[in-house]
Parts: sequence; C-alpha cells; structure tokens
Amino acid sequence: MNKNIRFNPNIAIYMMMTIALLATLSVQGVINGNLKAEQFLYAIAVSVAFSVWAMIDAKFRQVEIK
Repeated sequence: MNKNIRFNPNIAIYMMMTIALLATLSVQGVINGNLKAEQFLYAIAVSVAFSVWAMIDAKFRQVEIK
C-alpha cells in the first residue's frame, strides 16, 4: 500500500450518517406523503458539509481527543 495515500478511518461513520439521514428522510416522507427530491439534495449537502468540517477539524486539531 502506498504510504503517501492517507485514509480517513472515520469515513465509515460519515457514510453511515448519510445513509441514516436519507433513511430517516424517506420514512418521514412516506409517513407524511410530501417527500420532495430537493430534500434529498439538502440532506446530502448537509452530510458533505459535516464530513468536510470533521476532516478539517481532525487535521488541524491541536489537542488529541481521547
């Protein structure tokens, strides 16, 4: 494996968060019957924003969280 490629170990958490958010949105849409496509786009945008924020925070954090 190439040592220059850095893998973020929390990527599974970000992916599961996105799946859970989309599943919750789907269930809410089925119950209320008013699910719109742009709501999925907002959910994906929020997930991407959170993931980027978490990766930047982990990279520049001065104190290790245990």
